[in-house]
Amino acid sequence: MALLFGVLLVTSIHASDTVRFPKGDAAWTVEIEYTEKESKKRQTSSPSVSSISVNGDRAARPPEKGSDRNRLLRVDVAKSGRFQSSVYHWMDGTQTQTWSLVGSGLHAVEKGNQRFIYVIPSADWYQSSLMLELFDEGSFAWVNRQNLRGEDKFDNQLCLRHEAVIQAGVRPDSQFKEDLPLPRVKHAALLDFETRRPVALIDPERIMRFTFHDESPPALTPPDRFAAALERYQAAIDLPKPIKKR
Repeated sequence: MALLFGVLLVTSIHASDTVRFPKGDAAWTVEIEYTEKESKKRQTSSPSVSSISVNGDRAARPPEKGSDRNRLLRVDVAKSGRFQSSVYHWMDGTQTQTWSLVGSGLHAVEKGNQRFIYVIPSADWYQSSLMLELFDEGSFAWVNRQNLRGEDKFDNQLCLRHEAVIQAGVRPDSQFKEDLPLPRVKHAALLDFETRRPVALIDPERIMRFTFHDESPPALTPPDRFAAALERYQAAIDLPKPIKKR
């Protein structure tokens, strides 16, 4: 009987172990905690991870003396209708905003107060100072049955744990996947045991906790400057190509 139960348990785990990201209108928040390994790597006088707050009340505090990187603390994502909006909150109080056309693979990015908007297709997207992680289903595209490691408890929540060594910061549909000299590092994905929604994404330097909100976001309308940039880019790539003369 015990053997039969064990077989049933393993079967139930493998039967539906893919990531179930919310479809349609949805909103979620990603809070980022930095590990001791990341702190030592930076060789700064920053406080340890246990004293770094990732909730909104301390997001505006300036970088610690000696820090060589302005850390990302939180990302607020909302998807409604044709648009997805992401707001990145940095430790120095600045924000980066992106607007994406759902289904088109186009992303418009504005950094801080630069008032200059970059439009980038997913195929050209990889993690850099400009092109940030999108923290959407693409972040979990590497998750599959083969890298399922079993059950795990995370923040007192029963999860399924997946692990794999993947190229850091590259979108699954990026044309640069094979060309960029980006390191391959171990990642772990923790999915809620019942719903299969992401609970956390972990790499050697960060723990990224996902919280999905119960209420759907209101209808999203990008600011005019974002809408205009997306429309100009879309019009440009849809233009008929000139006929080459023989």
